[in-house]
Amino acid sequence: GGRGRQPRRYDLSARSEALSAGDAAHVARLVRERAAAKTRRDFDAADGLRDELRVTYDVAVDDKLYQYSVGGKFSDERADRNGYSRSVKSRALPDADVALVEERIAERLEAKKVHDYVRADEIRDGLKEAYDVTVNDKIREWSVGGEFSTESGWIDPDRGYTRVGSAGDFTPEEIATIETMIVERSQAKKKRDFARADDLRDLLDDKYGVTIDDKPREWRTSTYTYVISGGRTLSEAEVQYIQEQLVQRTAFKKERDYDAADAIRDALEQQHSIAINDRALEWRGGGGGGGGE
Repeated sequence: GGRGRQPRRYDLSARSEALSAGDAAHVARLVRERAAAKTRRDFDAADGLRDELRVTYDVAVDDKLYQYSVGGKFSDERADRNGYSRSVKSRALPDADVALVEERIAERLEAKKVHDYVRADEIRDGLKEAYDVTVNDKIREWSVGGEFSTESGWIDPDRGYTRVGSAGDFTPEEIATIETMIVERSQAKKKRDFARADDLRDLLDDKYGVTIDDKPREWRTSTYTYVISGGRTLSEAEVQYIQEQLVQRTAFKKERDYDAADAIRDALEQQHSIAINDRALEWRGGGGGGGGE
């Protein structure tokens, strides 16, 4: 087990976007808490913290580089050293074309080394158009057809978005409208019409309270209504109290009072054996004993 081991240190990527001083300190603390959870092999807690970082701050964590980044961009040192290989899930390609693809990928890597990201993107897009090749920078692989090993954690960039958590009070017609707008936004991003994509994102947030998470390609209502998802039987009074505390915790998070929000989470876990899943907006009673004093 992880007992006695020190958590690995994670550094902020040189390509990360900026955060306010208060948010930066809180993000760094969450990253440290996640590293500690991984060290003690508490992977549920680690995944919950990863999801909180991603949804609340748009922070991605790279466990191979031991870096974290607002916006998900990472320094290229690992790619510089290791290059790229063809995925075992790639469709077949003639040897001559394989050589051309690998030559273009090497050119792209050289462009990234000198921070010519416009040129790197042009090469990436050209590979997609000419050979249907998708380049996965996270695992440093390329694939004809865009399929990668499932254990890589790669998500197909052409895959649609799925809803996480409750649909709230939306009608089926409103759900269809939201999903159509999300598809339109995705198409705008592919065409590099980022102004249109941002307009649609803001409209979804303002009109419907919808938050989009591009990395796992998920969307959710930002009403943050948590639902019980099972676990041990709780009294009606306990359930009501827990729901009220979760509403208060959400209010603290919206006000960026993360210490108060974390205190509520910790109290619910310790006093009521509650496991909170912020990603799915669910909570469940644990297997242990009951409430606080």
